[in-house]
Amino acid sequence: MSSHQLKQPGLLAELDACVDRGLDASRVIVEITESALSLGVTTTQATLSALRERGVEIAVDDFGTGYSSLARLSSAPVTRLKIDRSFVSGIDRLDAEVPIVDATITMAAGLGLDVVAEGVETRKQLAYLRAAGCQQAQGFLLAEPAPADAVDRLVRGHRPWEGLFAARAG
Repeated sequence: MSSHQLKQPGLLAELDACVDRGLDASRVIVEITESALSLGVTTTQATLSALRERGVEIAVDDFGTGYSSLARLSSAPVTRLKIDRSFVSGIDRLDAEVPIVDATITMAAGLGLDVVAEGVETRKQLAYLRAAGCQQAQGFLLAEPAPADAVDRLVRGHRPWEGLFAARAG
């Protein structure tokens, strides 16, 4: 969600209506950009806090590509950081991005936040991220994007990611 979307009247009422119809709010993850977090707009912060009070998870998407204040990050009602794929891709080449990945994972752990690595495409990336303490990953190695009607079949049928977590990926 953009900061503009977070300021939309009725957002919380719409979520509450969904919860009244059976949605478990703790299963909802709202992704915001670093720029939405760094604006510090009172309405945006109030909405994020209200979402957290309802149990909604808040993720900072593409972390490391914007200009967020670490002080603001530590006080925001955020539950996870998503490391941008541009940093993850550097793991295969041991590029300069690798220390950024390590620092992000360490910082997130210190703040009590989960970490999601975006754009994981190789077993080497997955192995490195697991060893570094990254809790979650997404990317083509695990599954390709799928339309909503195919997700149920994907979860119940062949799981491309099976076997990747049973033993250390090499």
